[in-house]
Amino acid sequence: VESETIVQAIRQRHTESSLSEFAIGLIKNVAQKGCTTQFDEPNKSNNDGDMNENSLFPEDENSCTIELEASAAKIFPAMLDYMYFITDEPNVTTDLVVAMRHLATIFCIKSFFASLTDFIRKELTPQTFSFYLTEAAYYNGDKLYQTVVTLCAQKFEEIVPEKVAALSPLALEQIISNDDFSCESDLMSLRIAAFFQQNPCT
Repeated sequence: VESETIVQAIRQRHTESSLSEFAIGLIKNVAQKGCTTQFDEPNKSNNDGDMNENSLFPEDENSCTIELEASAAKIFPAMLDYMYFITDEPNVTTDLVVAMRHLATIFCIKSFFASLTDFIRKELTPQTFSFYLTEAAYYNGDKLYQTVVTLCAQKFEEIVPEKVAALSPLALEQIISNDDFSCESDLMSLRIAAFFQQNPCT
């Protein structure tokens, strides 16, 4: 069953029964600096037939476990709010949106992913480029990463030297070598100088 269908099933169940039938626990994994998330459905035996077919859980089990990065586990409740129809729009902030988008990818929740992508699209400015590059690289968001690299190349002059200095060496190389790169030489020199002042051993 596709996750989007599961979301709809959960929302339908939310209108028919108590959310207390579900419990979620987070177990810290210190060694991997992440978390294991366990889903429990203690009252599974009370489900109707249609919901059994759409269950998140295997037929003879009432829990399942996934491993998440610590930051992704931290914002897991926001995804549940969306899934349970507590909110039509994700409760999202700039510092957590890429982690939330990562969760949407893991669970293949297309509507959640689309809402978060719209949020990021509105947030992408020369002031936030370096942040989104770092987050996209951390969560292996290749398409987002390449989009921001291209935007950085096109608007390199608008990125203040301090933000350029915060880029990784790889990101800066990819921006400068991008086909869309455009910057006057004197402005480029200021930004490259700021980068090497911040990263003298690069």
